[in-house]
Amino acid sequence: MFVDVAGFSTVSERLAAQGTRGTERLTEELNGFFAPSIRLIQKAGGDILAFGGDSMFVAFDPEVDASTVRAVASEIHVLTEKREPVTTDDGDVPIAVRIG
Repeated sequence: MFVDVAGFSTVSERLAAQGTRGTERLTEELNGFFAPSIRLIQKAGGDILAFGGDSMFVAFDPEVDASTVRAVASEIHVLTEKREPVTTDDGDVPIAVRIG
């Protein structure tokens, strides 16, 4: 499974302009997204193989059926929909997730 946070390029650019404070906020925002997603993935038998900025590549044990993987993807979507937009000095940026 591949999970990509849509909208984070805009967030990254805006927060980077704020210097150290912005970098810290960016880390907090990414952690706020990834931490609960990782818990869901691991609970269902998945492993994070790699992170790439605002994305992660996940593999599931072969015994995990496709319906479980789809359920995890749906739960990650729900978590993302519940998140507030990221507030920056230049306005709010809504966050979405793309999962394949």
